[in-house]
Amino acid sequence: MLMVIAANVFAQQEPCRDVKRLQELVWKKEQGGAAWIKTIDSVINLCPASAALWGDKGLGYMIRGEFVEGMKYFSKAAELDPYYYLGTRAWYRMRYLHDYKGAISDFESIEKVAGTSFVYVTSVHMYILKALS
Repeated sequence: MLMVIAANVFAQQEPCRDVKRLQELVWKKEQGGAAWIKTIDSVINLCPASAALWGDKGLGYMIRGEFVEGMKYFSKAAELDPYYYLGTRAWYRMRYLHDYKGAISDFESIEKVAGTSFVYVTSVHMYILKALS
């Protein structure tokens, strides 16, 4: 019984070992199109704990102008990898949603997660973006 459970767990984790390869499958499709949505959903079903995949899904919606839907996926990515995706979410909140209070909150959370104020978001120091917010 234990061997069957261990084999099941290993089989479920196997696709997640190479997330970059899974991302390449998604990137081959026209971003936001029906084939892209089907592919990204399938890949996320294989590896639901990958922040990078959730971030890719959010980016696809942001590019299409579906900001609220995209932010939902960036929030999921930020839950899984706050060090990287809080900054991304803050940038989109500031730039596209004009949710300045939310962006400032994300910037403050980054500082706590990183343990330093020396954090860059989109190649700009977060304090500059926080001041703009």
